[in-house]
Amino acid sequence: MSGPAVLLLGFAVTGRPATGSALLASVTIAAAAGGPVFCALLDRSRRPDRVLAATLAAYALAIAAIAAVAGRLPMPVVVAIALVAGLFNPVGQIYTTAASMKIAGMAAGAALAGPLAGRSVTGCLLVATAIELCAAAAYLLAGSAGPDRARSARAA
Repeated sequence: MSGPAVLLLGFAVTGRPATGSALLASVTIAAAAGGPVFCALLDRSRRPDRVLAATLAAYALAIAAIAAVAGRLPMPVVVAIALVAGLFNPVGQIYTTAASMKIAGMAAGAALAGPLAGRSVTGCLLVATAIELCAAAAYLLAGSAGPDRARSARAA
């Protein structure tokens, strides 16, 4: 949900479709580049649940930053923030549990933000951010109750 919202935000703020396209392209390109890096980081982590939760929260906050600064700062700065945001995007879909939470969050976000879409693209982004942060917190809480990865590997 954040990709189309960022696209619409760029267009709404500047009135130019190219701006929205640049923001969406920045998020997408960075996601393609960041995916392998974060997969390796998760594979080497003793507590991948914490890394995943932190990454989901970082993505949500980066999207909120885009919404906060779009129209207030020069677009190259906003595009740079979108590039950083995109680095965190693919991590939410690595594990099935996180992907399920993200899909549920996007569906809930679409239902909640739908009425806002006609009035406020920023409102849509803020709803998506809140849902993403809740998903990160829920994933972290669910993961902290289980055994850590090293203990599981020793048992196997």
